[in-house]
Amino acid sequence: MGDSDIGELRVSLRRQRHMRAMFLLLSALGFGFALISLRVANSQRAFEIVYRRIVTGETLPNAFIERMARRGDEEGSCDGDAKLAVALIELKLVEASLAQGRDVPVEEHLRRARSNVIGQIACSPTNGFAWFVLFWSEVVSGTLTNSAWAHLGASYRFAPREAWVALSRLPHVANLWSLIPTDQRRLVLDDFEMLLNEGYISQCARLYAFASPDLMSGMAGRLMKAPEARKLQFNAALASYDVDPVSTETGGRQTELLRQNLRDLSEALTK
Repeated sequence: MGDSDIGELRVSLRRQRHMRAMFLLLSALGFGFALISLRVANSQRAFEIVYRRIVTGETLPNAFIERMARRGDEEGSCDGDAKLAVALIELKLVEASLAQGRDVPVEEHLRRARSNVIGQIACSPTNGFAWFVLFWSEVVSGTLTNSAWAHLGASYRFAPREAWVALSRLPHVANLWSLIPTDQRRLVLDDFEMLLNEGYISQCARLYAFASPDLMSGMAGRLMKAPEARKLQFNAALASYDVDPVSTETGGRQTELLRQNLRDLSEALTK
């Protein structure tokens, strides 16, 4: 083998070594990126699971949601519902602290809640539930300004017929009925009617039973539009509360029949 052949062989071997090194480097980078992506995905999935559990009304231990809130400071992605989950977690901490009289920095939790929900809205501006959470953060902080009602309006605009949003939204706004602007009260009743028609009978009955007289009157007006079978189901669910049942055609016929029977009995006794 001549000197030129040896030189070419050396060059070829160096190229192979460089290629192997480059391949190993790219493999390592790809593996590292996969690990990071998996970690981020798992983190987001964890927040989304907590988010769904909070939305469905599940009570979570304070220590757990405090730990999740600390993890939330590391989240910066628009993927998933991580920011919204953190906002809900922070608000839950505030509500739990106020209910238990705990000495915690409520203002800091509120600040982080608002920061995260605003971040979520920046990522998905048509998320009706996020707009509701922003509204509720202002309720919790005691700042019911015109902007707060505008945020509630945005929630109705972007999620007008989403039952899972209404199930969270309606109980909260029902407690604020006397404060709600007149032009938004129709939207509250729309939520009630939609949930009733979707079959959430027990939830609607409970809201009706504990509503203010004015709100109860508005709900009764929407109940009158419901089919007779739905009204009878509603009255059955209402039976556990000390509240008068809603009027139904069947109930009216039964009452009139009872009255007629009593009249017939009275006439028979007097003959």
